[in-house]
Amino acid sequence: MNLYFDNVENVNKFIKDNRLWANQNFEVFKSDYCHMLAKKEPIEVVKYILDNDQINYLVNQKKYKESLYLLALCKYIIKKYDLKISLTKYNELNNKRIKCMIFPIDTLLSASILNDINIIKDAYDKAIPEFKRFNIIEVELYDSV
Repeated sequence: MNLYFDNVENVNKFIKDNRLWANQNFEVFKSDYCHMLAKKEPIEVVKYILDNDQINYLVNQKKYKESLYLLALCKYIIKKYDLKISLTKYNELNNKRIKCMIFPIDTLLSASILNDINIIKDAYDKAIPEFKRFNIIEVELYDSV
């Protein structure tokens, strides 16, 4: 595992340099979809994303983190519930990755406050594979409410 956050000093530097808050809008975006997932049936969330072409809309807006997050979310739900929904329309995105691995803000803050890099390593190890392949560390979708 080659992580930028291989020690707490790097986490603290990331926070001190205000780079942590650059992902704040992304955190709100993720939270909105996790709340939607908590309130609706998972298939309804996938259908909403696909019927409204949210993934391509975000790509066109150059919001690549968000588009990959939604693609990962759809892949995860489709696999988990064994849904017969095709995502071949998004094959081109499957080879994309976010340059720097994105961890949830609460994971980074916890590691910093508790001075424990194992919190980050644990999140990495437990990350949902459909998200991790895009360099998005997401551990629990249903625990955000």
